[in-house]
Amino acid sequence: MALKKLRFVWGRPPLAGGRWRLGLFNLLELSGNGGNEAAPARPKYWKGYVHHALHISGQGVVAWGAVAVVAAYFAGAGLLLHRWTRGNPHAQLSYLDLVLPQRWDGIGRLRAAGWAEAGKAKVAEGDFVGGFALARLALARDPADFRNREQVARLHLAMRLVPRARDTLRDGLDHGYPGRGYLALAFSLAKESDNPADWTALAERAVAVHATLPAAKRDEAEERWLDEQLVHALSAAGRFDEARRRMDERRPEGDALRRELAVLALLQDGRPREAMDALERWIDDAPRSAEPLRLLVRAAREAHDHEAMDRALAALRALDPTKVDTLFYGIVQNQLAGRGAEALRLYEDTMFRHGANPAVPVALALVLAEAGMDEALARLETDLRDRGMEATPVDAARLHAAVRGARWDEALRLARGLRPPGREAPPRDAHLLALMERLALACLEDSAGVQSALVDYLAQRPGGLRAYTLAINSLLAAGRSRTAARILTLAEGPYPDARQIAAARTRIEQEIAQLDQARPAEPVRGPDAAMASFESFRAAFERSLPGKPAEALALIARARRESPDWLGRYDARLEDMELPVRAATDDVLSLQLLARRKLGRGGAAAGELLALADRLHADARRENALLLVREVIRSDPRHSEALERLHRWQPHAPAAEADAS
Repeated sequence: MALKKLRFVWGRPPLAGGRWRLGLFNLLELSGNGGNEAAPARPKYWKGYVHHALHISGQGVVAWGAVAVVAAYFAGAGLLLHRWTRGNPHAQLSYLDLVLPQRWDGIGRLRAAGWAEAGKAKVAEGDFVGGFALARLALARDPADFRNREQVARLHLAMRLVPRARDTLRDGLDHGYPGRGYLALAFSLAKESDNPADWTALAERAVAVHATLPAAKRDEAEERWLDEQLVHALSAAGRFDEARRRMDERRPEGDALRRELAVLALLQDGRPREAMDALERWIDDAPRSAEPLRLLVRAAREAHDHEAMDRALAALRALDPTKVDTLFYGIVQNQLAGRGAEALRLYEDTMFRHGANPAVPVALALVLAEAGMDEALARLETDLRDRGMEATPVDAARLHAAVRGARWDEALRLARGLRPPGREAPPRDAHLLALMERLALACLEDSAGVQSALVDYLAQRPGGLRAYTLAINSLLAAGRSRTAARILTLAEGPYPDARQIAAARTRIEQEIAQLDQARPAEPVRGPDAAMASFESFRAAFERSLPGKPAEALALIARARRESPDWLGRYDARLEDMELPVRAATDDVLSLQLLARRKLGRGGAAAGELLALADRLHADARRENALLLVREVIRSDPRHSEALERLHRWQPHAPAAEADAS
């Protein structure tokens, strides 16, 4: 049944025989003849609505519509909060952030902060891949979150993706000034990467970004620290004069950094007396400053003024008599000045004042070994034994000296003797000793097993740039250029543009070329059926594969040497045939070249290389498998499958990175 009448009114006028309900509608019973007079009886809603009129209030509709909109707004905010925060106990988004419009600009930042905290928690729980994905998602949403950006950079470092970590930190400067802690990590990576041009560009960018801060937020100490970083970067690049000029422009007259650079310039020019005069004026202006006194010790040594040197050392010690570094400095400077007796006296003074501190003999042994004070080292060993202390610091220092001096028999003996009986050494010490032992063996013995043991160890427990360069240079000096080439490929992953790595590659290529030239030449063969066509060549190649990889590679080398007519059309196919065969050998330089050429051709190259890496890893050729994975990441730093394999095959080992210097 239908209503007899439906009427819309704006307000809520009184109607006889009806009552407004919820301020929205009024159901009015009409008289039986359809007139306008209302029946006196109460409406009987359960008997139908044939004789009723429905009045709807426009004001009620608007009011209830507004209530519905407001309710939907708050309910929708609650539903959205639930969707965005469920399953994430680290979510930082609140209900008020969604319902208050003035907070809407910060919603993206708060969601990103929650993802970043969740990512950090996943990494702590051992879910590296999940944590890394969340941290990267948070960084994409809020690139100005410097704490999360630093976390992403550290995760890149854990995967040995040093260039990606450097880029991540550098890009943060596009979003403001990140602070000293963040920049300290960025500068340390730039310094470690041995690329002064990048280091200088980073320092200049940091100085420029700091200068854009409002005057109230700029800090004088921070500005000075940034200027020091810029000076270090320019000096590493060999641009010392430019560093002086720029500090003269940026720092006020009489500034300590300007004075230090002026003194260093005088010492560099061989004018120590003028440097001493400048330092005396500096000391008069800043009598409580240690830096001019340290420089005065050096200037007096270069001027052969031992009395001035002793006065400066005494004044330096008087500033802080408890500081042991001053005594170390005096030992080194006196040894450099040829005053062995005075250096020995300072050694005795050091042991008398600070010998009870267990950390002092460790540092002192390294200082004595660095200065070449063998007599003092022997004295230190005796003193430690007389005090009932272990003499391992002395042997550790002698190990460093033996490695630097290429005395491999002694280094091997010391590395094996330093393993503490009955207990494990700290992880860093254990790693260093294992590395030194393997390096000494590789330099002493030419067997393939010994060489592979060193390469495999560095592949599983990678070190810093100094560890790689020490191993490469030691192997080259011992005539192990092919092993050095294998380690070079490991170093090129984290340090692709390091000057030392580039120099080592040039030297290794030259030495390998000389070895190849010294090898007896193969007899020249005339054309045969194997070179008649690509099909016949492929058939001969496939026949030689089972158990004869050297024969297959020789066939490829012969094809390139003889250059048959079909070679140009099938060159890429030839490389694809060679790649898996090379992957089963120790020729990592050729494998790396083939992988890069394949990736350069595009297509499904990355997937094919990862499939080959899986097979190599299953066949216990872990080093070559990791090389292929790193090449895929080098081509596409965001390749998720390659990143997953890298983390799975080379788990994060934070304490294992040893500097072998």
